[in-house]
Amino acid sequence: MASCGACGATLGEQARFCGNCAAPVTASQQVAQPQQVAPSQQVAPSSGEPALPWQSSMAPPTPTPQPAATGWRDVEEPSSSLTLTMTVTCDHCASPVPINGPTKNPLCPHCHNTSALKRICVEMTYADEGMMVVGSPYNYQTYKDQTPQCQACGESVPVDAYLKKVGATTTIPCPACGAGLATFPAPAWLKKELPDALQVFGADPEVAKEQADLVLTVDRQASKPIVMACPSCRGALSITEETERTTACSFCQVSVFLPDELWKRLHPVKVQRRWTLSYLGNSLQTGKHKAKAKKKNVEKAARKAKEAIQKKENKKRAKRSGLIAKLGAGGGVVVPLIVVGFFMMNGKGCSEVKGSFTAKGKPLGDFVLKPDICGSGQERGYFGVVLMPGEETKGARGAIKLVRDPVKGWLVQVQLPGSCKNGQCRSVTFDREECSQYDIAVRKSNTTVNDVRLLEGHLRLECTFKGKGKGTASAQLEFSGCG
Repeated sequence: MASCGACGATLGEQARFCGNCAAPVTASQQVAQPQQVAPSQQVAPSSGEPALPWQSSMAPPTPTPQPAATGWRDVEEPSSSLTLTMTVTCDHCASPVPINGPTKNPLCPHCHNTSALKRICVEMTYADEGMMVVGSPYNYQTYKDQTPQCQACGESVPVDAYLKKVGATTTIPCPACGAGLATFPAPAWLKKELPDALQVFGADPEVAKEQADLVLTVDRQASKPIVMACPSCRGALSITEETERTTACSFCQVSVFLPDELWKRLHPVKVQRRWTLSYLGNSLQTGKHKAKAKKKNVEKAARKAKEAIQKKENKKRAKRSGLIAKLGAGGGVVVPLIVVGFFMMNGKGCSEVKGSFTAKGKPLGDFVLKPDICGSGQERGYFGVVLMPGEETKGARGAIKLVRDPVKGWLVQVQLPGSCKNGQCRSVTFDREECSQYDIAVRKSNTTVNDVRLLEGHLRLECTFKGKGKGTASAQLEFSGCG
């Protein structure tokens, strides 16, 4: 009896193919049969289960480490990292597809169709924040331990020494099996969406080849073709990794569907593995989110600067205010006042007053008042202006208030220079009947500053007071920019 030189099975007389492994029989292969071992009792070296007719001693493809790269450079800025596992629901068969690295079109291991990942970058930012979107086709889990998994054996590969580096396309040896863990800079499309992305660690061989042209070499000596018999003519079919799931027999042209065990042997089902992405800063953000946050920060800084300027201006106004809180009414009567911050006004650079006010005799006394700044009464609840000398004016300051009374019309009230003692000042309200000229005009301008409409106008007075002394008062004043 002769035996098959490929599998050792007993051959029939004048057999052209082995009935067990379907290998073609040649004269040199018809050797004496050794001690028989039933095919069902053959043991596959890796699984410990009875070997199938088409199984050979082929070892699974294992990536081999590559030489150390010289392209590493240190990251000067503070950086962080995200380690995660991720799956996405297949667009075609709804099966979970492992995402072992940054890719845009993963291949489903079940239906062998690709799915377009349009939101992977956004989902990675959610994963970094510890968020989960209800109803999302993405499913992910993050890990505090920043160690990706070896794609060959599944053990953790420490990458702490590399998280502060960037730039190299190489492999890091797995301490458990010696296989190479792929690492490469973040692809251009990923950095476009995630500008802070630096380096990828632990992507599977397909992603490493696709995104960085990094080839994890396979031991081709172990990946020899597998031979199986055609179920129709028993012809020998040589099956490799490139063979389609449904292949044609070269002898009888019948389409042969490869069994699951053989197909999975040549195409192991992809498993979910941890992988790591290092990035600048403390949180992973998309470019749009960063731009929006930057704009918000700029607006916040501008708002704070504006508030600081406004606060400084308010202090100046407060320093210049407090001269008149309430002016009494009554012609020619001197009224005591308590100064509590009468108005808020712009400085001399923002308002302008030309002309002077001259008083002689009682009840005002003898003085000339030359105001050069003015303020609006809008913030104090009345329509009118206050005219007064600026801080640069030497000597005792006074003030002139023009206010429109809803019953009496325009009133002129003068705070007497040098009359303020212990927070109280004296003022005089003019009686229109005592004035030969009583011309007051206050108009709103087209300019608004800090929500206050600036005022402009003029004051023209010629008055003679009744009583002893018959004092006089005259004024020719033009003002603008009062706010």
